[in-house]
Amino acid sequence: MYIPFLPLTQRASILGFLLAAFLIVLVMINGSSILIPITISVGLWLIINDLTNVIHRIKIGPFQCPRGLAMIVGLVLITFVMLRVAGVVYFSAIDFMSRWPEYMKNLEALIATIPNRVWTTLLGNEARRGVDVVDQLFVYGADYFSTYMTTLIASMASLFSNAIYVVVYVIFLLLEQETFSAKARNMFQDDEQRGEFQIIMR
Repeated sequence: MYIPFLPLTQRASILGFLLAAFLIVLVMINGSSILIPITISVGLWLIINDLTNVIHRIKIGPFQCPRGLAMIVGLVLITFVMLRVAGVVYFSAIDFMSRWPEYMKNLEALIATIPNRVWTTLLGNEARRGVDVVDQLFVYGADYFSTYMTTLIASMASLFSNAIYVVVYVIFLLLEQETFSAKARNMFQDDEQRGEFQIIMR
């Protein structure tokens, strides 16, 4: 790409800006598939660290669980609990959606059992119109809820497909945390800033 009448350094700056803007837009468009696994990974990493510290402090007589073993146990426990909870929620949602038409029929039958005099008492001369409005609201609400549940199931399925990325991110954070102190010393020359950073990362 040639931009006339501009020095080479300015043309390079403009091209760099355009490239950065393109990358930002690309991340914003496809960011959810990247940011969500990273966010979950950071959360799991923090939980695993806390659980590791708890297990490491447990003493049985003279024996104290080594930190490495405590980290492995914490990782296994968190993985088991997460898979268990996610599986229950996912398959419960699948089962619920498979029974959704049946639930709708039962609810419609229940509404149909309401006597007309109830509508007349509540709405007077507008009873017929009120019933139609209630039916429309019921249909819209049911469609919205069905769409929401379908989207939720699709999101969970997508998250399951990205589980390998979550595992890789968590393992990376667990391995890299041992070098955080050294990196903090290189990043922050000021002792106060370095101390604040280390407090945040604990």
